[in-house]
Amino acid sequence: GDEFVVLMPETDINSAKKVAEKFVQKMSKVVFRKKDEEFKVTFSIGLTSVRKDDTFESIMERVDSALYSSKRSGKNSITVFD
Repeated sequence: GDEFVVLMPETDINSAKKVAEKFVQKMSKVVFRKKDEEFKVTFSIGLTSVRKDDTFESIMERVDSALYSSKRSGKNSITVFD
């Protein structure tokens, strides 16, 4: 699976989780087509907030841990490591 980062400045973790939930809900209804095949995609999402003394590396480590926790939890899962 592909991984990407979404930054949401001035968004608290609860609001970020609501955005992620809405994204998963809407995307789970989309049917993709390639030639004669139809398929859906699932999302594993890891969320974290930035702390005062964070570095880029510490943020990415925390969100990566949250992401892999979601992947272990099942499809369309969201994990918050705050």
